[in-house]
Amino acid sequence: MEAGDGVALMHGGGIEDQVFGDRLSSLTHAQVALALAGATEGFGTDGLAALLHKAPEETRARLVRETAALGVRLPEQHGEKWHRIVRALGGEA
Repeated sequence: MEAGDGVALMHGGGIEDQVFGDRLSSLTHAQVALALAGATEGFGTDGLAALLHKAPEETRARLVRETAALGVRLPEQHGEKWHRIVRALGGEA
């Protein structure tokens, strides 16, 4: 996530889901990858909000920190999308 490499995030997200069963991290990283790619198709935070209750608080907090840090580093790249992801992870989707 720190590198802002969307391709790596998509692959990592697949591993998070298939190996660790961490759907929230997987979907968050997929959404961040879409934001980095400038995609408008497939981007949405409703799925994140639906998974919040299944994830431990520390996972949600980590994902907020990671996404916010990337948004601070790359504010000019889709700033509204970073904000939407962080809001969804905070239960404000």
